[in-house]
Parts: sequence; structure tokens; C-alpha cells
Amino acid sequence: MKSPTEVSRTFIDAMGADRADRNRHAFDVLIPAAMGGAIYNSEFTAAKATLDRSFEEAWKALKDHHRPSTGYWADDKTITPWGQITHALGYISGVRGAVAESKKLAKMKIDHPLVGQLRALCAVAIPVHEMLEAIKKQVIKGKRPAAVSSKQKRIAGRVGGSGTCQICGGSQAIVRSMIALHGYNRPGVGFIIGECYGAKHPPFEVSCDRLRSWIGRLDKMLTEAHDELAELPFRKTFDLAVLQYKDGRIVYSYGKPVYKHEPIGPDHPFFEREKKVAIVQTESRIRQLITEIAIQKKRLAGWAPVVVPA
Repeated sequence: MKSPTEVSRTFIDAMGADRADRNRHAFDVLIPAAMGGAIYNSEFTAAKATLDRSFEEAWKALKDHHRPSTGYWADDKTITPWGQITHALGYISGVRGAVAESKKLAKMKIDHPLVGQLRALCAVAIPVHEMLEAIKKQVIKGKRPAAVSSKQKRIAGRVGGSGTCQICGGSQAIVRSMIALHGYNRPGVGFIIGECYGAKHPPFEVSCDRLRSWIGRLDKMLTEAHDELAELPFRKTFDLAVLQYKDGRIVYSYGKPVYKHEPIGPDHPFFEREKKVAIVQTESRIRQLITEIAIQKKRLAGWAPVVVPA
């Protein structure tokens, strides 16, 4: 039995010089797996597709080379030998197809040089098919994990270095000694909306002033939320979100349905439901604020400037 290296060399030579580089690259991926190593599905699929395509092209090139000027039919209205071979073999599909076609060619009695050349082509493709079948047992689902993640590449490419945002704690680029713009949305309206409260301020390694200001804002938001919760049971109107329609169809804006908020009073059938929803949402917001304040106060208490060695 030939080694994977021998199988690959024979196949590359038989497929022609114009396909050699791509086939060699495919075997560079497959041979380690054929020798017992692991291979990821995306790598296996791409390499196999390359070899399949090369075999199909070489098969077609042989047939085109021997195609007579009259094609399928001879001048006397009989089928040419080339036409008989084409009719008997049909369409080839990848190196796997070499197995079935080689059996047809072995039984073929047509005296034509194309028969011998196609047999030879199948003879070099079948070992490749067998190698691919053996490798299938070692294929790992998914893609090979990147040696360096896209995030690590992005961080490494930051010209001004990286720093920790005082507010969100994320690693962000530093531009002119300040944390770069982040935490925004780009909804497709031609400009960005919003930004993290820590953007355009010194990193956490240098200062905690922005964090101290943020904690003050959170405390104010918590007080306002408590006041709102106390007032909700006595509120006389609530806003009801109503889907907007045009010509019997829901109106969308940037892929999202459009709602119109209509005020409703105690006589509306959905009034009590909207009140309960508002209370539940406000209670949830209070819990989130309490948690966030505790986290940020802990960060502030443990803050110390980072001393960079000279």
C-alpha cells in the first residue's frame, strides 16, 4: 500500500501542472490527518473540494482532447466511439466517482485511447478517495480555533495602547491619553447613537474621577426609581404601546416594528395590566441599580493608580 505522501505525489502529477499548487496545498492539510493527526471539518471539506474539482477538470480535459470534430454522431449517423464512451460513463462527481467509473471502464470493449487514459486517471484517484474515507473518522466538527483571537489582534493593533474603562471595565483603545469612543449603537441612520459614560476620559489605571461621578449618578437614579415606584399605584394615566399599520401591514423602521404610545386612563381595559407591568419593571430596575452601585463602589474602594516602571 502506498503511503499518503506517495498517493499525493502521484495524484498531483496526474492532474497537471496548472493544478499542482492548489492540490499540493490541499494535501499539506490532509496528509497530517492521514498519518493519525486531527483535522477540523472546515479544513477537510475545503481540501476535499479542491481535489474533487481537480479530478473533474482533468477528466473533462481528457474527454475534450479526444472529442472528434463531429462530436457524438459520425457523418454516417452512427454514434462515434467517443460518443459511446461518453454515453456509457455519464457525469463524473469528485474522486469518489472514480470507483464506479473504473468498474465501467474495466468492462468497456471500445477500442479508443481515451478508455486507457481514463482508466489511468481513475487508478490515481481511487487511492485518494480511500485516504479521504479513512480521514473522515478523525474529522472534528467546526473550525480550528484561531491561535490569536480577533479581540487579541484588535488589542495588539492599538497604536496608543489599551486601558480599562472606568465605567464598564472593558479593555479599550487609548487615544490621546483618553479611552476611545465605545458603547455606542450604529443603527444605520448615518451617525452613531450613545456612548459609554467612561468614553473620552482617562483610563481606570490613571484616574477614578469618572467612576466616582458615575456612582453619584447611579445613586440619583436609584432615588428617582424609588420615588417612581411609590407614585405608580396612584397614577391616573399610562402609555399603551400600539403597533402602527399602513395599508393593512405593520410599519417597520430599520427592521423593527413601529409603535405609537397612546395615553390610557382607568376606564381602559388594559389600564390595570399596564400598571402592573410598570411596577414590575420599576422594581426590576431598582434591583439592577442596587447591584450595579455595589459593584462600582467596590471597584472604587480598591482603586489605586498603576505605576509604570521608568
